[in-house]
Amino acid sequence: MKAKMVINGVAALLAFTGSCGIASANNCKDVTVTVVNNFTHAGNKLQIKVVGMDFWDNEDAKWREEFGIKNVVVAPDGGSSKMGTRDFEHVGGEKGVRARVQYKYLSGSSGSWSDILNAESGTFTCYADGPNKVTIYVSGV
Repeated sequence: MKAKMVINGVAALLAFTGSCGIASANNCKDVTVTVVNNFTHAGNKLQIKVVGMDFWDNEDAKWREEFGIKNVVVAPDGGSSKMGTRDFEHVGGEKGVRARVQYKYLSGSSGSWSDILNAESGTFTCYADGPNKVTIYVSGV
């Protein structure tokens, strides 16, 4: 009887471990995020610098940081830049995912970069096997 309980316990542990492996395989892969700069401030079209990115994990209701974004300057007046091909962990196959960039704009009057602002994509379903294309439009304040 004890041996049967141990075997059932081991089987349950293996099933749990296997399900964890399957869940981690559901990462949102092959995500191409494009930032389009439509930013205007006080009527001026200004360049921006993307300094960070994260994504919304709708299932866990929290933002998750995406590492490796290195100060990407995007030209004004509809200029665009791809943030590279990324993988968003923890969100494969779920609806309601959003990407968000943190950016600064170059002040025309002072010639210095602003404080950090945010811009978000619309919601999308992030497919585990990709490809996933997301566009973030940065507009004025």
